[in-house]
Amino acid sequence: TKSHLAINACLAPVASMHGLAVTTVEGIGSTKTHLHPVQKRIAEAHGSQCGFCTPGIVMSMY
Repeated sequence: TKSHLAINACLAPVASMHGLAVTTVEGIGSTKTHLHPVQKRIAEAHGSQCGFCTPGIVMSMY
């Protein structure tokens, strides 16, 4: 089974990601490629915080 972990990218050395799949908030959806359902619901419900908090919230819910 696959395990998904939300981590602070600024605290994780790049070398520690070797052999792992990395998913970013930009990778799950954007206005160009269509929003992920989690992103869409947050936007529709006006659930955004600051520009720094919202991506972390989205990734934790993903």
